Amino acid sequence: PPPSKPAIMQGAGLSRISTALLSRLPDLSRGLLVREQRRDVHGGRAAKEEKETLRTSVAIVGGGPSGLTLSILLSKFGVNNVVVEKSETVSEHPQAHFINTRTMEIFRQLGTLEDDVQNLSPPLREWRNFRYCESVLGHMFGKIDHFDEYAESSDRLSPTRVAHLSQNRLLPLLLKELGTACPNSTLIMGENFVDLRQNSRSIEIDTINRQGQKKAILADYPV
Repeated sequence: PPPSKPAIMQGAGLSRISTALLSRLPDLSRGLLVREQRRDVHGGRAAKEEKETLRTSVAIVGGGPSGLTLSILLSKFGVNNVVVEKSETVSEHPQAHFINTRTMEIFRQLGTLEDDVQNLSPPLREWRNFRYCESVLGHMFGKIDHFDEYAESSDRLSPTRVAHLSQNRLLPLLLKELGTACPNSTLIMGENFVDLRQNSRSIEIDTINRQGQKKAILADYPV
C-alpha cells in the first residue's frame, strides 16, 4: 500500500498561529497518495515523469470560508475531500466581515462554531448604523439603520442571528473545526490550480506550488 501522508501539505511562510492550527489536521488513509510515472516521447526517446496524485471523492478549489465550510460538512457526512488553497497562510487582512443568518444557521450545525463566532462578534447595536461620507474625515451625507426591520423579526424567524466577524478572524475558527472533527478532510496550502480535465471515470485537477512541483488530484466531483 502507498505510504500515508499528512492531511495538510503546507508551503513555506505559514504564521505560527496558522501552523499550530493546521498541524492538528489528522492523516487521511481514505485519500490515497500514489506515485504515477508518465511516459513522454521527445525525439524518439521516452522520458519518465514521476507525478504525485491524490485520489478523493470531492476536490474543492479555494480554502476560504465557503470552501472550508463545505469541506467540514462533507467530512461530517463521511465524504472524503481535498481542499486546494493557493495561499500559504491565513491572510492578515480583514476582507469580508458580514455573516448572514443562513450562514450562522449552518455554523450552528458545526460543533461550537456558532458560539465561537458570536463570542468574537461585537453586539449589533455597535455596527447596525451605516454612515455614508464624502471621505473618512469629510462631510457625512447620512446615516441609515440597515437592521431596523431585522431586529423585530429575527427572533421569530431563526434561532440564531447575524454576526460581524472579519475573515482573518473567522478562518482560524474554521481551521480549528477542520482539524479537530474532520477526519475525512485534506487541506493543501500553497498550491495553485492550473487545469481541469474530465474523462469517463473521474475529474483530474492539476496544481503547482511555488517551487514548480506539480500534483494531480483525481476526484469524482470538483467544486
